[in-house]
Amino acid sequence: MKHMNASTEKTLARRATELGNSADPQALPELLELSKSVSPLVRRLAASGLGKLAGIVTSAPAVEALHPLLRDEHPQVRQYAAKALGAYGAAARAVLPDLRDLYANPAERDYVKRSVLAEVKMIRSSSDISEAAPCPLRKVRPARPLSSDSRPCPSSSW
Repeated sequence: MKHMNASTEKTLARRATELGNSADPQALPELLELSKSVSPLVRRLAASGLGKLAGIVTSAPAVEALHPLLRDEHPQVRQYAAKALGAYGAAARAVLPDLRDLYANPAERDYVKRSVLAEVKMIRSSSDISEAAPCPLRKVRPARPLSSDSRPCPSSSW
């Protein structure tokens, strides 16, 4: 396993924290890179930062970066990835099977399982709400008839 010197780790950890606290969508690419760090501390803080950007950035790249962190060798990285995925709500629906597997793992730490359980509930609730919510586009009459395969409001984005 690769190691990082303490000074670099401290600098990158501080940067991940700053980016997460920035509420700046421009922080996304750097946090995505930091989530791949050799340092578990930096990965954990990058996951946290990605979660803090939920609702500010496009969900797909963040969810794609967080998903593999659910299999990280360090439990706190898995915990923070699960928490961050919960912040993305319905956009993280595809990771539910992996979250369930993580929860069902008898070797998993209790604190990770508690976080996973809370985030599964959050993602499910968000998914249920997004599927049940009326679509604002349905109130607008299209200028031309919709083809049979087009939908005025894709369920995955509402």
